[in-house]
Amino acid sequence: MRLGIKPTVDIVFKRIFGSVESSRLTLGFLNDLLPLAGRPKALSVEILNPWRLADFRGDKEVAVDVRARDENGRDFQIEMQVRPDLALEARMLDNWARLYSAQIGRGGKYRQHRPVISIWILDHPFMPTPGWFHCIEARDRESGAALAGDFLIIAIELSKRAALPDFDEGTILKAGIDRWLYLLAKGAELDPGSPGLAAVSADIEEALEIMSVFTRQERARHSYEKRLDYEQSLNGMIQWERAEGMAQGMAQGMAQGERMRALEDARRLKALGVALDIIAEGTGLAREEVEEL
Repeated sequence: MRLGIKPTVDIVFKRIFGSVESSRLTLGFLNDLLPLAGRPKALSVEILNPWRLADFRGDKEVAVDVRARDENGRDFQIEMQVRPDLALEARMLDNWARLYSAQIGRGGKYRQHRPVISIWILDHPFMPTPGWFHCIEARDRESGAALAGDFLIIAIELSKRAALPDFDEGTILKAGIDRWLYLLAKGAELDPGSPGLAAVSADIEEALEIMSVFTRQERARHSYEKRLDYEQSLNGMIQWERAEGMAQGMAQGMAQGERMRALEDARRLKALGVALDIIAEGTGLAREEVEEL
């Protein structure tokens, strides 16, 4: 039986990757991802803002990113972004900067700073390139030398990866980051009892079990449905605002075009010596505007 639970919904995503009890899933995800970015793996992670069901009881925005720290003091932020955001790039930089500046208090030494790796999983287009994996660093354009190894933002375009022909159910049986991306993209369609999923890794099996809790426990299911409704309402509002903005823009553009045509007509009529009052009445412009042409 299909799970029917979307792991990209904030309450499920944070339960999988932001729980103390399942921190080994966070570690597994990070260690599948970090080598792709040329960074060393972690031996352990500590969840800094653990998941609590009570945080999701209402339908308001809550802090749903996952924050963790490894044994070397590297700070990680993992964010699942399902809605397009016109200010996404600014949010990425702002979130990274906040985490970095929070590492040392007032009067602290700059050398006490540690790397911050901000990871964004995006369920919408981001870069105008075919690639789906992006490592954003601060480097010198001429030499390629890094300004500081402390800065790294990783963006994963989930929809682009899911559109590739090799992204099928067998992907979840493989090692590496693709198994996690398949879980996120197709998790709601998976049947944990399917013979084809008998060989999934222990961490993916645990993630599927966490998702199934939202089908069995009434309180968790209720919270999931409220969060899903909330996200769908936000998506609908964004689409409406976008459509409304386009309609207003078109109306403003049409009005501006009509005014330009009226001014051009008035300019030609005035050059022909037509009376100003007649020009104003015929074009809809004020007499003073016609005089100034």
